[in-house]
Amino acid sequence: MQSKEEKRAYKRAHYLKNREKIIAQQTIYNVKYRKNNKEFIKERNYLYMNTENGFLHILWASINLRCRKHNRTNGFKNFDEFNNYWLEQKSKYGMKCPATGVEMTTIRKIKNKKFERCNTNMSVDRILSTEGYNCKNIIFTSWKYNNAKGSFTPEMAEFYLKLVKERYGDINETQ
Repeated sequence: MQSKEEKRAYKRAHYLKNREKIIAQQTIYNVKYRKNNKEFIKERNYLYMNTENGFLHILWASINLRCRKHNRTNGFKNFDEFNNYWLEQKSKYGMKCPATGVEMTTIRKIKNKKFERCNTNMSVDRILSTEGYNCKNIIFTSWKYNNAKGSFTPEMAEFYLKLVKERYGDINETQ
């Protein structure tokens, strides 16, 4: 009777000898499976995209795409570093948007084969729009806040706050 190590060594040798044939068979099987189960795979992918991890993968991919498209730098080495930064923020604020206090979601709604915006969805906001994506320059906020902020520069924000203070006084005193 063979030991576990001998069986493992035999299987490994068999695999190495027949690697190309085995990979080709697995590829054919995978292609057939995907072809015959399109709806199931589509539903499974949709469910995954609505999880926190799936949603973060989508955000990561969109950051990489924007960096290539606009020639910006991505200061994150890989997804794990990006995810760890999210987990740091989450431990500090929870799932709440730091700017608005609203509970952030990870919902991907599909309408007419396009993704529909959800105001409470998590979004990656660059603090300074002229800088790239890195730990110092991004914060996870709600999509509504990020969209409303637009490309507001620090100078514009300073002017706005000065104008509000001039016209309405100190806001904290009135509340």
